[in-house]
Amino acid sequence: MQEKPHDKDTGLLKTIDNRVFHIIPSFLKGRGFTDRKLTDTPTDDLQVVPKKYVDSGGRRGVQCIVFNFTRAVIVGDGRFYIHIDQRLEKLSLIDVHAEVITAGTTGTTDIQIHNIDKAVDMLSTKLTIDSGEKVSDTAVTPAVINSANAAVDLNDTLRIDTDAVSTTPPLGLIVTLGFG
Repeated sequence: MQEKPHDKDTGLLKTIDNRVFHIIPSFLKGRGFTDRKLTDTPTDDLQVVPKKYVDSGGRRGVQCIVFNFTRAVIVGDGRFYIHIDQRLEKLSLIDVHAEVITAGTTGTTDIQIHNIDKAVDMLSTKLTIDSGEKVSDTAVTPAVINSANAAVDLNDTLRIDTDAVSTTPPLGLIVTLGFG
């Protein structure tokens, strides 16, 4: 593996090998994450198995590309599905984040996380990206996780719904769910 220095524009550390291209944010270094290839079956010393993809705080993350980076976000249920396997069972949703590649304008883009097997919405206040913004972190109304609906069990299926979209829709949508 060859390591490149931090990218001046993004602040990300880039790692390249012949099979895969990884971009790992440098702030995750030393927090249970690695700049090496993640694998459940290491074949050499360069491949590292973190504790089931857990950071040092015991949290696990799932990142979902709901809409391709050049595709307009549209309203609808079931835009992405997540299967809960043994790495996430008995955990609870503890944080949510959404990001678009190109900001939408006029109105908000609202996202809900729904547990199909339990027939419940996991957010009591939807995840929102405001007009002209690219991330949910800056939303006027932050998302609120419904603690009564936050727990997940083995083989639950979660669904990501886009309940509202800006009048000029954003392009691309990435949703990150944190479990702990």
